[in-house]
Amino acid sequence: MNDVAGHILLLSGHPGSGKTTTAEALAHLPGAPKVHLHSDDFWGFIKHGHIDPWLEQADQQNQMIMQIAADVAGRYASHGYFVVLDGVVRPGRSLLSRLLACPFTISCCARQPPKQSSAVLFAAAIALAIRR
Repeated sequence: MNDVAGHILLLSGHPGSGKTTTAEALAHLPGAPKVHLHSDDFWGFIKHGHIDPWLEQADQQNQMIMQIAADVAGRYASHGYFVVLDGVVRPGRSLLSRLLACPFTISCCARQPPKQSSAVLFAAAIALAIRR
């Protein structure tokens, strides 16, 4: 996985679908330096004044957090890291559009709820898809 340096992978899917497990597996593969950004953590950084992100009144907060996540992912990528950004990307949210504005290669992958497949096998499939 040396040829993914400077790339950003947006790994999205339903809660409990294995995004974080998959992102961790990818981030630990040999090759280029890698970073796993767990988008849920960005909401958790707000200690006072937090608004649950699914509430309508959280729109401004959500936009800010998505911009921060995109900025952080872009900063790592600009220094040659392969960035796996995992999170739930909902319709109407602009994380994807903010990431697509970055001058880096962006790959998107939706993770379906787990069945019998392992996250490691899924990570290998993503790695192969990125090499295209």
